Amino acid sequence: MHDCHIFTALCLAGAASAQGGITTQWTALTPIVAQWVNAPANAPNPIVSHPAGPLPNAPLEVEVFVGTGGSNSASFSVTPLPPLPGVVGRTALRADAYVPYYEQTRTSADLLLRIAGPTAGVGSLELQIVSLGDFPDPNALRVDVGNDGTFELRSNPTAGSITALERHAWFAWDFANGPLEVRVVHDVYSRPAPQFYELVTAFRPWVAGVDTIGDDCGSEAPEPGSTGYTTCYHLAALPPFRPEDALTLRASGIGYYGAFLLSDRPDTVTFQLGGSPSPACDLLDDVVFTCLGGISGARTTAWVPLATEWIAPLPVLPPGLDIHVQHASLVLPYLGLTNRVHIRT
Repeated sequence: MHDCHIFTALCLAGAASAQGGITTQWTALTPIVAQWVNAPANAPNPIVSHPAGPLPNAPLEVEVFVGTGGSNSASFSVTPLPPLPGVVGRTALRADAYVPYYEQTRTSADLLLRIAGPTAGVGSLELQIVSLGDFPDPNALRVDVGNDGTFELRSNPTAGSITALERHAWFAWDFANGPLEVRVVHDVYSRPAPQFYELVTAFRPWVAGVDTIGDDCGSEAPEPGSTGYTTCYHLAALPPFRPEDALTLRASGIGYYGAFLLSDRPDTVTFQLGGSPSPACDLLDDVVFTCLGGISGARTTAWVPLATEWIAPLPVLPPGLDIHVQHASLVLPYLGLTNRVHIRT
């Protein structure tokens, strides 16, 4: 193997841009409902709802008040977030409840996000689930990427008893397969303690002419200790930061060690670290370069910074090269392998 310095010695001049023409639309498949479940018979407006149908590109909140004081309520909201460079359609879905222990509320929603783009386009769906409150409810947020009946992400911890949940997930999508549909189901009853759930969604287009192969095998790892932070593993090919680069590789994962793996062949082997709870994944078979990259995201631990994101610029290379890239990150006993990115020059 060679290191990143030999790889970048092939640098020429040039740049690439992100793909455009991507649109997003949220639709309520059923009415969004907030209900005071055990309201007395004379209570005003014990059920508040918003009808099914396309949602406006504006803040929307469905809220029911409990009692007569006006300070206790349960709500569900959909809020477009300020744009970020290189990101399309950032949205926050939030559910919260603050009610006395003897009252009960319920909020529910069944939503569909449709992301459309050019047939030659590729990008990454980015998801973050946050929960504040004891024992997060797995039914509070369920995310079905692809709208195929399988929920890839839920608002439940993967290990231990926690009071704050933070789960991160990324999914690559090729618009040659059509628009991406993401179904989000919410259904939760209030508990004595205040509850707060949030799902932030965003889509990040890749540079043109780059493909994604495979996935992260459903692997997920927690931060050491019962912090509630977990992440999957993902590699994206994003627009460059510098004009002399072709693109920026950005890897998400977790580890005290991480590296970009580069090969001139697509061949893979099935690999699993002995004794690791991480599942067996496809690993590039003939790695000819490795690159540590730079740490662009980290968690603070009691020992040393724990990296959660790495970037590496890819210079413009001579034409005719076929490059396959993958990222691996390790925090014992978890080893994560990302999808592979296929680059043709």
